[in-house]
Amino acid sequence: MQPYKPQITPQLYGENPGLPSEGHETRDVNVKAVLGFLLALAVSGIFVFAVCFGVYRAFNSYVDKAEGGPATWNASQDKEETDTRNQLQKQGANRTAIEQSSYESRVERFPQPRLQTDDTRDMQTLREQEDLQLDNYMWADKNAGKVVIPIDRAMDIIAQRGLPSMQNAQTAAVAAPYTLGVTRVEANSSHDPKR
Repeated sequence: MQPYKPQITPQLYGENPGLPSEGHETRDVNVKAVLGFLLALAVSGIFVFAVCFGVYRAFNSYVDKAEGGPATWNASQDKEETDTRNQLQKQGANRTAIEQSSYESRVERFPQPRLQTDDTRDMQTLREQEDLQLDNYMWADKNAGKVVIPIDRAMDIIAQRGLPSMQNAQTAAVAAPYTLGVTRVEANSSHDPKR
């Protein structure tokens, strides 16, 4: 038996006409077309930005001409706010009180409906109003002599006297019994399966 001798392929240097050249595959991707598309995309993006910016500037200049400038509608209010700020500074108010006063005046000038700015304080105010109604005597109708009494007093009166009787109340006649959530189909209905 003869020993196995692998065949050695000759080492070629330089250009090999039998093998593909180094680089990218030109048949799958057209690099010039991809770069051209990216360039066209960038140019069209810049063009759209320029058009939008021009339209924005044109609309702003139109509104400024129509309304007489950007800040003329609240100039008197700004003057009042500045005067109030100066008065508070002369009275020796601290910076926080001055800013709070300015903020409150701006909130009061803002048209309705306003967003809720301090929900904790609003809830506390609502509870105080409800407590005032539940814990104090008030006139419901002064001409008719109707009074709202505190809830504790009303419960004491109900406990002593009981609920008022309903002797004069008429009971409503029920035409058909209640179904307790089960729907019954009438015989002459179009949904009747026997039809």
